[in-house]
Amino acid sequence: RGWLGELLSRYLTLERDGAVLDSEAAIQYMTVGLGIPKPRLLLVGQSIGGAFALAAATGDLNASEVGVCSARSFSSLSATVEVHAAAFLGLPSDSRLGKFIRDAARFLVVASGWELLAVPAWRKVTGFKWLEFSRDDHIIPPSISLITSLHDDLGSERVHELAALPGDNHNRSHTIGELRQHLKLCQAALGLPA
Repeated sequence: RGWLGELLSRYLTLERDGAVLDSEAAIQYMTVGLGIPKPRLLLVGQSIGGAFALAAATGDLNASEVGVCSARSFSSLSATVEVHAAAFLGLPSDSRLGKFIRDAARFLVVASGWELLAVPAWRKVTGFKWLEFSRDDHIIPPSISLITSLHDDLGSERVHELAALPGDNHNRSHTIGELRQHLKLCQAALGLPA
């Protein structure tokens, strides 16, 4: 990581690592403490939560056979930060300063130890898994979405496209139809009877 990454990681990765450790602790409690088989567990996360769910499933506990739903999530956190950094500061992203801010933001995410790479984690998950996405997601646009990055790898894996509604398609609740489909996938992931 180098000296800068080491310095920054001592102070900035606690919350990132804590979120993954919390998820791993829940997996460990359910599998060891309650005796639930890993394939009967389901991790559901939206946006950065989808990346945390994948990180927990493929982390130190070797829980890759758990079920995972990654909803409206990104391929990497650094790409997401890069897309939004200039606009966050009110700068045009294609200006010279905007490009510098985008590059600096991406570097800082990686150097600080906050990077979350969803694509390799997705490939390691062997349990029931599916993606939920919206083509009109203003936070995770198609260019950086997990679904776009995995497009050539998806094959027969489950993909649940959410409707493009007026307004915020990233933080909105499921429609009734989407919720029914989501719950059917949860039911299948957990092996529950119909």
